[in-house]
Amino acid sequence: TGALTISYNGVGDQTHVQVVGDDNSVIVGHAGVGNLSLQNGFMTSNGDNARLLVGNQAGSEGSMLLNGSQASFYMDGNDSRMGVGVEGEGSLTLVNGGVVSLGGSGNIFSLGVEASGIGEMLIDGPSALGVNGSVRIGNWGTGNATVSGGGSLSADSENFDDIRIGNHEGSNGTLTAVGTSLAEQALITTGGTDNTIQVGWAGTGVFNVQEFAQVRT
Repeated sequence: TGALTISYNGVGDQTHVQVVGDDNSVIVGHAGVGNLSLQNGFMTSNGDNARLLVGNQAGSEGSMLLNGSQASFYMDGNDSRMGVGVEGEGSLTLVNGGVVSLGGSGNIFSLGVEASGIGEMLIDGPSALGVNGSVRIGNWGTGNATVSGGGSLSADSENFDDIRIGNHEGSNGTLTAVGTSLAEQALITTGGTDNTIQVGWAGTGVFNVQEFAQVRT
């Protein structure tokens, strides 16, 4: 079992962990149990073809938490991959303003990457996940995502695959958007030339849009 906490109390320079270079990897729960917690901390991955994997091998358990308005994880290269529940079980939780951003272009964010993978994600307002590329909820495995309160999920792809829920055959994906009030609406957005949300592309997909939720494509 391994755990890393990156915290900042608002005094002095913000705590910053940087991973540099093309093909760099951050793995949370490779073959065992791993936890990465950003408590208003700031982490960046600089380089193309980078990987952030949570719950990597079969039997592993990984969790990643971003808590606070200054908690952020940025991947700024091209063709990067973030997988939650690769072959094992993984969870990503963004609360109280936490942000995950995959910049550059050609990136892919997946929940339930391989057939055995189980990925869970919560984005609770005013937190946000933004991907320049594709979001896949249930890629080959099982993915469950909830965007609640004033939380937001956005994807911007030029490849007709902004958000896919139940991507490959045998996959299962569920995306739920539910706000708490007119002032705190859950928001799902897609952009790009062929901006789309595809439910059950080749697998099984469910898209629940509940009260105080918006979908913009």
